[in-house]
Amino acid sequence: MKTWLFRRFHNPRAKWWSIPSLVIVALLYVCYVCRREQPQAIRNTSDLTWRNASLRNILVNNTISGELQKRVRILCVVPTTIQNEHTKAHAVNATWGARCNKLLFVFVAHHSKFNHISLDVLDGRDHLTAKTMQALETVYKEYGDAYDWVLKADDDSYVIMENLRFLLSKFSPLEPVYIGYHFKVLVHNGYMSGGGSYAISKKALRLLVEKGFGEDEPCAKDGNDEDVDVGRCMETIGAKAYVSYDKFGRDTFHPQRIEQHIIGPLPWYLKVYPAHPVQAGPECCSQLSISFHYVSYHLMYIIDILLYRITVYGNYDPPIGDFEDMFFKRVSEIQHKTKDEVFANYIPEDIPDFVPQELE
Repeated sequence: MKTWLFRRFHNPRAKWWSIPSLVIVALLYVCYVCRREQPQAIRNTSDLTWRNASLRNILVNNTISGELQKRVRILCVVPTTIQNEHTKAHAVNATWGARCNKLLFVFVAHHSKFNHISLDVLDGRDHLTAKTMQALETVYKEYGDAYDWVLKADDDSYVIMENLRFLLSKFSPLEPVYIGYHFKVLVHNGYMSGGGSYAISKKALRLLVEKGFGEDEPCAKDGNDEDVDVGRCMETIGAKAYVSYDKFGRDTFHPQRIEQHIIGPLPWYLKVYPAHPVQAGPECCSQLSISFHYVSYHLMYIIDILLYRITVYGNYDPPIGDFEDMFFKRVSEIQHKTKDEVFANYIPEDIPDFVPQELE
């Protein structure tokens, strides 16, 4: 190609059309690059096609989950960026986000084709607290008590909404409830991992806005540790943190990659930060698991197919009543510890010298 262009451009007899040739070749090259870099998810599927096909030509009985969707109404809030709009946001909107009662993406100064909130805040990791807090405040002002729960999830999380609704059905949204993957550090009563996603009841949302952002404004307005700041705010307004593991001690919310929880190894912080001991392997995950983090947008489609279109013939299908005692309504009580106490019995070789924040 380069040799041909060189000869054409320097051939005196072809000079009269060398410039148009270059323009045509340049346009073709641009089209090729755009086609190649365009997300595969956009080329191969659309949100509507994926949603309509999710229950087509399969044998399924979703009566119970359908009733739960009417009774446990969840508004999903997913902060994202312009760069992720056509990849991660697109995948969320086409897969698990379609099972929310309402899905809202959170952008900064951007108008999207998806249902969204556009905020006038600084973008970037240093301002995640402002992005999340203002999104929660906007949701409360626009929707009030229209939804029972608000789920905050990252755009690289996959959430099994049916299992989340079943867990939340054990609680009353009229109580200040706060639930997710519970860490015991940085906040006196701990906080829920933002990566693992967390849910707050409509009563907790109201208290967060009216008390947390009221006249005294005790809740943080900005910062880079959104989940820690939300945890401190929940503690301030009196929202209780509840356990989310099942009766066998297996986790439902998972803040790391699927393969890390199932195969390992787990990162160092999951050996010292969790309020409940975490484990990798077959017992890592509840049969009614809810969320996983760091999921690529390609993997979201794969998980969706595996969960909703594939089953095992002849496998044990327990009566629905067998699951009724899988979860329990229990406050997650932790004993507050200093940083030195937390790391007293765990000094691995790979522990970082830097700890994100000083423990209170």
